[in-house]
Amino acid sequence: MPDTARRRLASFSLSTKADVDLARRSNSTAVRFARADALLHELFLDAARTHAGRTAVAHPEGALSYAELADRASAAAHRLRDAGVATGDVVAIVMEKGWEQVVAALGALMAGAVFVPVDPANPAERLHHLLEHSLSRAVLTQPALVDRLPWPEGLPVQAVDAEAPATPQEPPTVHRGPDDLAYVIYTSGSTGLPKGVMISHRGAVNTILDINSRFDVGPDDRVLALSALSFDLAIYDVFGTLATGAAIVVPKPSARPDPVHWAGLVAEAGVTVWNSVPALMELAVAAAKPGQLDPLRLVLLSGDWIRVGLPADVAEANPRARVISLGGATEGSIWSILRPVDEVDPAWPSIPYGRPMANQTFHVLDKAMAPCPVGVPGELHIGGAGVALGYWRDPERTAARFVTLPATGERVYRTGDLGRYLPDGEIQFLGRDDFQVKVQGFRIELGEVEAALRGHPGVQDAVTVAERDAAGSGRLVSFVLAEDAGLDGAAVRAHAAASLPPYMVPSAVVVVTSWPLTDNGKVDRGALLRAVPREGAVSRAPEGPLEELLAGLWAEVLTRDEVGVEDDFFALGGQSLLATRMVLAVNALFDVEVPVRAVFEAPTVAAFRGWLAEAGLDVAALEAAASGILAGDGQDDERGATHPVGR
Repeated sequence: MPDTARRRLASFSLSTKADVDLARRSNSTAVRFARADALLHELFLDAARTHAGRTAVAHPEGALSYAELADRASAAAHRLRDAGVATGDVVAIVMEKGWEQVVAALGALMAGAVFVPVDPANPAERLHHLLEHSLSRAVLTQPALVDRLPWPEGLPVQAVDAEAPATPQEPPTVHRGPDDLAYVIYTSGSTGLPKGVMISHRGAVNTILDINSRFDVGPDDRVLALSALSFDLAIYDVFGTLATGAAIVVPKPSARPDPVHWAGLVAEAGVTVWNSVPALMELAVAAAKPGQLDPLRLVLLSGDWIRVGLPADVAEANPRARVISLGGATEGSIWSILRPVDEVDPAWPSIPYGRPMANQTFHVLDKAMAPCPVGVPGELHIGGAGVALGYWRDPERTAARFVTLPATGERVYRTGDLGRYLPDGEIQFLGRDDFQVKVQGFRIELGEVEAALRGHPGVQDAVTVAERDAAGSGRLVSFVLAEDAGLDGAAVRAHAAASLPPYMVPSAVVVVTSWPLTDNGKVDRGALLRAVPREGAVSRAPEGPLEELLAGLWAEVLTRDEVGVEDDFFALGGQSLLATRMVLAVNALFDVEVPVRAVFEAPTVAAFRGWLAEAGLDVAALEAAASGILAGDGQDDERGATHPVGR
């Protein structure tokens, strides 16, 4: 639509003066922060001068003080400059969870570079694409990954090792401003390739200063760093924590959720701030022993829907912990909107999105970019200090998603999310207006998944759908159109897994020979989901109370009527979060400590029973306990049975 036509349509808004006034009040967010013009690493250096001896990073192998962290980061910066990295160049950080990520992020910025975090779990094809598309001039990684990963030829790879620099040095002298690029985070792209979101120092610093001042984050806090560095929640974990003299608590690296470890770490390390997607807090609450979550005072939840009952579950585990719902987009510098969840009406369909954060704005607009009246759904647009610079090396998508408001000329980001103003000025989130979804907190463009599936030679077309179970866990189910009805869906899934990161690989691939269509000729995605084989012939029925109880647990977690003892957990749609939930139920029922890896090593009920025996548990006692549970005996408390059947 031409700009002149858009401006004319926008002038014909249905909003009343009261609607306009309400939106204006909601967007009156101006705050003057003393360090608003600082660079991300300068906030850390300020804190390091004041808190040199305090712990900056606590990790499984030990700890780094602020002074030690500053020395290591400065040394990494000098090594990058010596390797030819110039101001404004891109440095990739390819690391597993660990203290080295913190050194690398600070070191890259101190060198005057831009950092791009890349998950080492990515398939080789995607790893190479990200390194090449980002124009990375160097890579910072961990010693164990130097020879393990297939690096592109000619790309300098430096390891951040445990050896401290022999002589402390000041950071290199570089000239960067607050509006310069700080980092690029790649998210799923609708064209089949990921897109890099460009965030300035100013945008990220504004969000950090807001959170830290609003919730009094300070030197006595300890923040649990759960998120992968390639997920922008980790930007707050690193730079938000280090801006205040607080300590980052790094959990041990794990390919799967480990809520037992997290809950124990909260207690042992005295973690006061939790920052994650809601699903991980769900698991932690379920896994925590009484008192383990007591140190928490602040629970930051974002990245996905928050189950209405979750804040009450957190309060039951620790009534002193304050739950905060946050939202926005990677394109809005971590978060742009929040709401303290002090009370929840059980009748709410969802927890309100909240109000814009400091120096940020939210706009509910119709297709002509005119403001929507209160209560009328429209597309959410983010404005203000946090709006990204655009997409790395992608001017077309940048122009499509970063636009100016016709009435004011304010630059905003079109989120693709739907929402509406509530009468009290809060915004209610209503979901997506396109084919972007979130699964386990990760933003996924279904088009990228479908492009990978279409790459299989036997696939003519592909459609991917996200579905959620009753507990809110999501999974991807893909449907592929093929002339040959005998095409192996598992083989197609494996083909896609060779180019997609693990969180984007569909749980199941169903082969179809024709698409169900709606009345207007579009693929009927709801009909596809309804046609997914849910039941039918199952493998051998359970024998004995233990197999019966385990099969019942698996069926409940997988939302199926029944599960045979030879049915594969993951072939039925299971994924790591569901496996964790199932194991937590087993541990609570039998008072044991079975690790989540047991499901991956023994993915059928029969194999899982065998795993328990090989692990040294008393299977006879387990059988007796299961018999009592099925009969309704032994339920001593709300958390489950208390039958001691461990080693």
